[in-house]
Amino acid sequence: MDENRMEGRRLALFDMDGTLLAWDTQVLFAGYVCRRFPWRRLLFLPFFCCLPLAALRLWGDGRMKRIFLGYLWRMPRTKLEELAMAFADEVAGTLIYPEMKKRLDAHRMHGDLCIMATASPGFYADAIAVRLGFDDVLSTSIEIGERVPFFPSMPGGNNKGERKVERLRAMKLLSEDCVDEEDVFAYSDSSADLPMLLAAKWKILVNPSPRLCSRLGGERVKVLEFPLPWRGKAEKMWKFAVEMFGLR
Repeated sequence: MDENRMEGRRLALFDMDGTLLAWDTQVLFAGYVCRRFPWRRLLFLPFFCCLPLAALRLWGDGRMKRIFLGYLWRMPRTKLEELAMAFADEVAGTLIYPEMKKRLDAHRMHGDLCIMATASPGFYADAIAVRLGFDDVLSTSIEIGERVPFFPSMPGGNNKGERKVERLRAMKLLSEDCVDEEDVFAYSDSSADLPMLLAAKWKILVNPSPRLCSRLGGERVKVLEFPLPWRGKAEKMWKFAVEMFGLR
């Protein structure tokens, strides 16, 4: 590990979507944009046309994320940054689980190195991390240019699953074997974060599925259950659709 950065400090790793807050922030930001620019809802059509490719596993999460971001097509960088900053204020101010904010603050008070590791786009995720007081953030970098291209590239790949651990290793915050490390805490709601969770001695699961719990059974696993703004998968999908199109 990087001695200059760690100096005996513990490491606290936090996923964002579903962990720090109930929602998928990509859906929320899409709705935030569409409420201000309703015509951009039409730009979701290619994304829906590509859903069968995802269902057939011909397109992975990375490509689907890129086509989803088509709703931002031709938006000037300055306008995107303005919207992202205002959105970050809203998320950090009103949507974070109070208990998760307390836990983050407790880690900070202890002097732990707090890092948000998320697959969400960096153009707003980085700002949310700053507003919450994280020491650093690992997000998905999106190549914007002066105006957002229709199918933007992700130079560092989709920051999901094993990719999070690879980046933490590159920063010398996790060792190469990085299994069950004593001074590492990891917070997540998702099986996609198994590599990050397995790297940590202390695993904190937020509203986890039974499958995730069964894969991480042990005395150093803590489960946090918070009320969700939906009941069941059908209502969740409906609310996601309403949010994505900015219809609330």
